[in-house]
Amino acid sequence: MPAREEMFMIRQHMTIVGCALALLCIVSTLAGAAEMVCIRVQETMSAAPAGGQPYRTDCVTARGADGKEVAVMVPNARAGVKLDCTTSADGKTVCVLK
Repeated sequence: MPAREEMFMIRQHMTIVGCALALLCIVSTLAGAAEMVCIRVQETMSAAPAGGQPYRTDCVTARGADGKEVAVMVPNARAGVKLDCTTSADGKTVCVLK
């Protein structure tokens, strides 16, 4: 049976390893977000007869650093803005304004 000091050291090392693993898990979820740029928008016009001004502009296509274009839906985003995007397990890309 290990001595008391050995048990204390083992417990300390397990605490350090546990904290390091928890930190890696948290950082890996943040690293999964890819930066993309909105390249195509869809404008929704107001119904006022004299207006004709878009009252909402939604990003519908984003391009990643690798040049790949992905269909997205980000409300109130303009072309050229940077987006934080993640891909879920079912393959759907979800983006939010950066």
